[in-house]
Amino acid sequence: MSKSTSSGPDDRWYRAQVPVRLAGLAAILIGVVEIPPGVGTSGRPLAVSISANRRNAAHSTKIRPFALVLEHDSSDEPPHPERTRRSGDCDGRTDVTRRAVVITLIAAACAAVPHAADAQTASLRAELLKDWTELKPVMMAIAAAMPEAKFTYKSTPEQRDYGQQIMHVATGNMAYLRFLGGTAAAPPFNRDATSKADVLQALAASFDYGETLLREQTDQSMLQIVQTNQFLGPSSKARVIYFLIGHTWDIYGQMAVYLRLNGVVPPRSDRP
Repeated sequence: MSKSTSSGPDDRWYRAQVPVRLAGLAAILIGVVEIPPGVGTSGRPLAVSISANRRNAAHSTKIRPFALVLEHDSSDEPPHPERTRRSGDCDGRTDVTRRAVVITLIAAACAAVPHAADAQTASLRAELLKDWTELKPVMMAIAAAMPEAKFTYKSTPEQRDYGQQIMHVATGNMAYLRFLGGTAAAPPFNRDATSKADVLQALAASFDYGETLLREQTDQSMLQIVQTNQFLGPSSKARVIYFLIGHTWDIYGQMAVYLRLNGVVPPRSDRP
């Protein structure tokens, strides 16, 4: 079974227990723990637990907040006449017990903290590839949402029309993806496409090309600095991809407005 990469409720619970455990350890070290007499001296099992404002049933010992409760099986022994003993009154045997308890508590606290060896790190290449491949169907859907008769629509004379907005994404992808290098050949690409079918084909080809190039990369190669153009300048390959993703979402927002102005609901907003 694969391990989850996210921090779940169990992880949060473990982390929340650490301060409580450490508080118990601090209580021991500063001598505020009340130790029932005879604990650790009868050869019986020693139980260690942390509680808050409760009463020890075996010895009727009032426990301070976050105090350490030390218990042993006294079913065969009569109740000890002395209820409690302050830490300052402990004899040598209790000092030994105290040391054992400190070691036990430290071990318990360490066991509660997830080991560093279990921590997982993210893959830069995998995350870039995930974002890139998930963006393609989003763009294909919004590109196809506008009727072909409206592909020449623009909200103001100065703006690109709908088809040009899509081609702006596609040509931008093709222009910047070449900075990644790689062995994959660029696919056939019609940068002058105007019909709806040709525009959608060009858009799909640009995303497929990017996916192919990303699959050739590694986490290390995505951090390599490459020379791009006057807009980006020297940049890592990862920065090139995230620039294209941000650029695509920018155009997506404009396309959504074009659709709304023509009475079309953007696919991602068309929910039951």
